[in-house]
Amino acid sequence: FSVSLPAGWKKASEPSALFGATHGSTTIFSIAPVPGRGSSTMAQWAQSLAIEANGKGATGLKSQVVREPGGSAVYLAFQAANQTNAKQATIEEFYFDAGSTSYVMAFSMPSSSEPALRSDIAKIVTSFRLK
Repeated sequence: FSVSLPAGWKKASEPSALFGATHGSTTIFSIAPVPGRGSSTMAQWAQSLAIEANGKGATGLKSQVVREPGGSAVYLAFQAANQTNAKQATIEEFYFDAGSTSYVMAFSMPSSSEPALRSDIAKIVTSFRLK
């Protein structure tokens, strides 16, 4: 895959991720491999991913199938406790369908930062390409 970062983002290593980046000290972005959707439709996959997120404590979950330049993806957005400091964080995930192995693009940020980062997140997501 390939992805581009807007100004202000720095590439960083993230445990268990193929690619990581940060924006400031509190916003983390990563791309990691995940099991593919198998024979499920995109809508069924979205439902399964939403159930999994809810089971891990997600609140205010939004889920939809989206079409990005890099392909079809399941978009999840929710609130969850930050594992580092237990404060509420906004999580946005894009699960790109790539056959038996797919890729999740995940953003974690303080809820107060999300509106200011919305444009950057859109740029990163639209730059993603499967090779």
